Amino acid sequence: MPIIIVTAAGGLGGTVMMEASMNFLGYGVKVGTPSWGYMITNQGRANMYSSPQLCMFPGVCIAVMVLAANLFGDGLRDYLDPKLQGGVGTYDTKKIKKIADRYRKEFEESCRVA
Repeated sequence: MPIIIVTAAGGLGGTVMMEASMNFLGYGVKVGTPSWGYMITNQGRANMYSSPQLCMFPGVCIAVMVLAANLFGDGLRDYLDPKLQGGVGTYDTKKIKKIADRYRKEFEESCRVA
């Protein structure tokens, strides 16, 4: 169950990007409905040189929303599954040191032979 919740939280950022890009291309919601992609297309593109903030603010809002959704999903994963805290694929430092020592010894032996 935690994996489903984390996947849904992570997919929120992709959904926001998809909605904004579809509206930017003109295939999204109806004209007049507020959308970040629509704001960039209609207000931002026409006035890009005279007032660039009209397209920068919706773009920054999209970026912040996607980042927040990804960080929320990562934090939720850490909270729901403490064994994976710090990211998937974290290892114990003793285990890493043991592997590094083994490879170092093999390398030193191969250098002595040659």
